[in-house]
Amino acid sequence: PREPRKPRMFDDSSLEAIAERLRKARWSGMVVLGDDSGSGRSEVALAFAHEHLNAGTYDRVFVLRGTDPDRLEQDYMTLACLVAGDTGDRGYLRRKALEYLEENDRWLIVFLAVVDPAILLSFVPWRNRGHTLCTTTMPDRQKAESHDPHDPWLKYFSVEPTRLEEGAS
Repeated sequence: PREPRKPRMFDDSSLEAIAERLRKARWSGMVVLGDDSGSGRSEVALAFAHEHLNAGTYDRVFVLRGTDPDRLEQDYMTLACLVAGDTGDRGYLRRKALEYLEENDRWLIVFLAVVDPAILLSFVPWRNRGHTLCTTTMPDRQKAESHDPHDPWLKYFSVEPTRLEEGAS
């Protein structure tokens, strides 16, 4: 078997680069951390979330697994229960979660290991007031070159994927 990949090193400049991109993305979408598998992008996203929650930048940080629709739905319902209470009515919870995200601005959602960006559409508020950070594996060059630049999803989530080394010194 091949030797396991070690996560790339990151430092405070990586976290500041994410913060700056989130400030620029305000009201328009999300910041995507894209890199190769094993590069440490999820660890960077979680370190950013932890640091900024402790610093008081956000009142709430939610971490959702984006590996498949079922896990994402399960994690989103947990988010909904946290902001609306556990009523058992999924429709009510979903509505209350979206209301919270649209009416408040001191929150961060971290979507980890998103395989298909299309599954995020029903989990992100259209009137985005907080911050959204997403980690994904960068597509290979062939996929990137064949991707339609006029895709409406990419217009809404308007921040280009950021390789981890761009933030590091």
